Amino acid sequence: LMPIMLLTSILLVLCPVLHRAGRRNQVTEQRRLKNDLSSASCRAAALGSTPDRANLTALGRPLPKYMLKAAKGDECRALHQWSQTLRWRCDIGDEALLAQPHPNLAKIAPHYPQFLHYPDRQGRLTYWELIGKIDQHALMEAGLTPNDIVEHYIWNTLFTWDIAACDDAAEVTIIVDMTGFCLAHLTPTVLSIFYRVAKLLRRHFPQREHGLYFINAPNWSAQAYDMVTPFVSRQQRDKVQMHSTDTSLDLLRTLIAPKNLPVAYGGTGPPLGSSPWERRKNRVALKGRRKADVERLKAEQTAAAAAAATVAAAAAAADFDRADSVGVTHEERPAWWPAMALAGALCFAMLAPSGNFNSGFSWQPPSAWARSTTSAGSKVNKDPVSLLQNALPLEECLGEKEVQIVRRLQADIEQTKATVVTRLYNSAAASAEDAASILVKDKQGLVKPISDARKKDAEAVVEKLDLKVRDVQKFITKGDRASAGSVFDENANKGVVKNCEEAQALVGDLEELMVPAGYTAPIPDDVKKEKLPELQGRATVELKLQRAPGSQVKKYTFDAVLFDEITLKIRCDGWSSPISAGNFVDLVDKGFYQDRAIQRADGFITQFGDPGKKEGNGYRPNPDSKKVRTIPLEVGIKGRKQALYGETEDEARLVGQAVRLPFQADGTFSMARAEFDNDSASSQVFYFIFESDMTPGGKNFLDGRYGVFGYTIEGAEFLRQVAEGDVITSAKVVEGLQNLKRS
Repeated sequence: LMPIMLLTSILLVLCPVLHRAGRRNQVTEQRRLKNDLSSASCRAAALGSTPDRANLTALGRPLPKYMLKAAKGDECRALHQWSQTLRWRCDIGDEALLAQPHPNLAKIAPHYPQFLHYPDRQGRLTYWELIGKIDQHALMEAGLTPNDIVEHYIWNTLFTWDIAACDDAAEVTIIVDMTGFCLAHLTPTVLSIFYRVAKLLRRHFPQREHGLYFINAPNWSAQAYDMVTPFVSRQQRDKVQMHSTDTSLDLLRTLIAPKNLPVAYGGTGPPLGSSPWERRKNRVALKGRRKADVERLKAEQTAAAAAAATVAAAAAAADFDRADSVGVTHEERPAWWPAMALAGALCFAMLAPSGNFNSGFSWQPPSAWARSTTSAGSKVNKDPVSLLQNALPLEECLGEKEVQIVRRLQADIEQTKATVVTRLYNSAAASAEDAASILVKDKQGLVKPISDARKKDAEAVVEKLDLKVRDVQKFITKGDRASAGSVFDENANKGVVKNCEEAQALVGDLEELMVPAGYTAPIPDDVKKEKLPELQGRATVELKLQRAPGSQVKKYTFDAVLFDEITLKIRCDGWSSPISAGNFVDLVDKGFYQDRAIQRADGFITQFGDPGKKEGNGYRPNPDSKKVRTIPLEVGIKGRKQALYGETEDEARLVGQAVRLPFQADGTFSMARAEFDNDSASSQVFYFIFESDMTPGGKNFLDGRYGVFGYTIEGAEFLRQVAEGDVITSAKVVEGLQNLKRS
């Protein structure tokens, strides 16, 4: 079962790697230094985010057919995406990369077999990877770093599409031979490589594969893919095929003519590595692109630039006009994304050394696959209010038996709200009846765990809950009697949801009364001595955001209403993460985030809080000192009063332990840190956008590796609309500041 669950997790997971912005910008600047700014990509990128097609063509960078295909024929969207790809190509120096030698090919090729081979029956080039023959130890001994491997993938991809297959409508058939493959444990380093490669393929080379075929696949791989097929579309499933040893040869003969199929795979053709494309690739890697080719390309670009000069002014005006109407669109995942995710993960899995604990890429055990963080049934709990209630340290302080009744009441109310949304009134009525029965028959059991000093307040909450649940039942009856889709049905449904949410809030009040008075989350002595701010309890932070002055991005919108400013409220949980929550609340109270811009918004992660490189990319308590205040990684674990400090769950060998605050709700807030330094978080924070098919609850690789300190409880409808450059016009603590302890 373990390899099946691991492969399922790989397919469904997108693991964002949260670098400090300063570090990322430094890498970008280094890449730009390598690039010739007069290159075609740089000049085309200078046309802006919505360039004119004629100008792109004149500069030798016409809009590719595959971009139009990925945008489903939407030219404006395709142009916007192509402009981003041109900027990326300019940053990495696409022409310079191919013009210079690439010595890492000679180091990587013997230990990581990848081949461009003869075409299939439809004339598409075939790309082969023999993942069972990857020698991860040899790659490490050759001195290769993750960045080297990523850069090799970029070089290899540019060679494929800029030299080997220049037709912008060309596709490739991918064949992955799994002979001898054993799924190794995935480390954060390996996952970061996979994510970076998959991300650049997804963004800059969409719709370029015809199909992905796994041959000689072990039995468990087919079972794993069967498990995840419900999560992907038919178009996605049609591009991926798993074939065992028994069926692989028949598949290959169907795809590829015998004369182009290697003898080792049942054909009569030459072996892998002997094709003209491979010979040319080796030649380019050894000496760089031929000088004649480079000079011819420069001559073409010079002529194209002269032609483009006559219409440059018109292009700038057109770009300005179009930018106002296009705005920033959220990037959709192309149909082949799960296929590439699986391919990327399998290709990189063997890079993780097995058994050698002290070498190169550090070995770590896999994350927990199935953490139960939902309180109502087996569905993923995406409700931030419920997740915060589940995180209360009731079981740890009072014992599971003492809080069983209130947890059951919480689950009944959540179940009522969930089922009534789908008009399952009979099911909702049953859950509401169970909740009502608890409030009558088990009233004493509900308040029993609460101290005498708080019992009167608790009894008052129970009385309010009883009345609220009765209101829920009344609206359920009205909805059950109303005609489906009628005004009465709609009003009744809204009434149930509204009263369930109010009842849920009352349950939260009751549960917080159960937390022992004066309870403080324990913090180890070595962290205590750092005298960091601590949030002992909970606090609510309010952020207001606006578009940047002069921004061409569309206004925020909800229910067809436009907003110039939006408000987010974040509930920070110091009982689960006292240091992380305390650090954030302290900086908010100090006004640190006031007028800060959003530095990253890629559809999954939105990040802010970077004061700039001059300030050390973090918070300096003393402006006259260069020392940045950093906090340790802090991960709350269910069943433990004290959070885990300085280690990920994997590093602490806590596989299988549920985190107290999981990454499974829109607007999950966490501290950003350097990838390879657990204790480097300072002022930069990010919030996470939940995508069930990409980062599934309980099976993603963020839980246990980054510490959550709160959730967005108001304004979640705007989270996906926040764009890079938006400004935080106001940041303040609106509740719970008294719980912040400063040394």
